[in-house]
Amino acid sequence: ARGLPLERFVFTGSFARNLDYYTGFIFEVGQDGEKPVVGGGRYDGLLQHLGSKDALPAVGCSFWLERLGGER
Repeated sequence: ARGLPLERFVFTGSFARNLDYYTGFIFEVGQDGEKPVVGGGRYDGLLQHLGSKDALPAVGCSFWLERLGGER
């Protein structure tokens, strides 16, 4: 629907993040086998892990800006 070339997207379930606050789906975005440029996931228990009385739904990601391209 957005005109993205779906044949260039790959799904794999062969990686994990060793961080106990992730509570669901995790993801990475990269290109052609290089290191990922984005990584994140669901971490509904993070604020509770940090002391909140209530679990709050959350999702987020990090960008590795130095990997986004440009001059190296």
